[in-house]
Amino acid sequence: EGCYSLTEITIPDGVTSIGEGAFIYCDNVTSITIPGSVTSIGDWAFSSCGGLTGIQVDANNPFFASVGGVLFDKDMTAIIVYPGGLEGVYAIPDGVTDISGNAFYGCYGLTDITIPDGVTSIGDGAFYGCESLTDIAIPTSVTDIGVYAFAECASLTSITIPDGVTLLGIYMFENCVSLTDITIPSSVTDIGMYAFSGCSSLTGVTLPGGLTWINEGSFCNCASLMDIAIPDGVTLIDAGAFYGCESLASVTIPGSVETIEPYAFDGCTALAEVFFDGAEAYWNDEIIIGLNNDPLFNAAISFATPLYTAILTVPASVTVIEEEAFAGMTSIERVILPHGVTTIGPRAFADCTSLRLINIPTSVTYIADDAFEGCENYTLAYEFDGEPPIR
Repeated sequence: EGCYSLTEITIPDGVTSIGEGAFIYCDNVTSITIPGSVTSIGDWAFSSCGGLTGIQVDANNPFFASVGGVLFDKDMTAIIVYPGGLEGVYAIPDGVTDISGNAFYGCYGLTDITIPDGVTSIGDGAFYGCESLTDIAIPTSVTDIGVYAFAECASLTSITIPDGVTLLGIYMFENCVSLTDITIPSSVTDIGMYAFSGCSSLTGVTLPGGLTWINEGSFCNCASLMDIAIPDGVTLIDAGAFYGCESLASVTIPGSVETIEPYAFDGCTALAEVFFDGAEAYWNDEIIIGLNNDPLFNAAISFATPLYTAILTVPASVTVIEEEAFAGMTSIERVILPHGVTTIGPRAFADCTSLRLINIPTSVTYIADDAFEGCENYTLAYEFDGEPPIR
């Protein structure tokens, strides 16, 4: 590991195993020769060897093969290591079904990759740190993509996940800072922790309907994300899910949500609109909202089923509610009085039989005894501490 003076490696015949990370960060190594005796090669064995341009395998090795300096298993169904010093474009040969974990790890000069139809698995960290890749077409045959698979691909602008993939693993697209667009298929039921964290150019994403929770940090620090609609069926928005999404202006939260964990929307300083696709009473009394979610409460919130459908908002210029001003208005459920009102006169709201709530601002100094005569189920919400106004 990190033997910077090495330029060539020839592993002697008789060696059977190359351990995990054995030659990682050997930046000046240009070629590696593997004898016929090697039967196993550990993870990251040749990762981040930035000068490596070729891996040669003895033709008699029963487990491994090399074509064009690229390491495969013997039957050419798995690509194991693509040398980190190769630049430009590369087409994975037909017949390959598995892109092994870390196969293209740290291949900074790789600009374009062709993945053939027939590949079913992309391993953990397979394209981690491929900084020059701009787009990747994943064939429909792929059903499994590992964790960190495309993390730190700084030039990646778009990618389409094929239908059939069910899990987007943890940190899968972490710090893909140029990613502006991604298509997530309906087959995905789980988006892992921090899967899109730091995707600072991502402006929008459509979440599939099969999700049941939004994982911890899934979209944290997606600084350009402007709106998000969380699908019905999601019950949990986990800690820090949208933390630091400073451009997020609009959020739709389904009525199925039971818990919003701390910091889920912390740092969403532009959040202006929240639509809760459920009942206002459930939002107020049942849903659990953790600490440091102030942007949710600072935004204007609307509900699919509001507590009150008939709301009377008295103009800000009014200071006196005159005698019988709103008497007999049987449909009114909620009255909002402005600060500045000082007097609520006789029978001002008499026989408003549907009235359930009216706020009493601190400016009110007098309420007539019969101001609410005939109103049976109303509540006066006083906006002050102390004794009520004279009645």
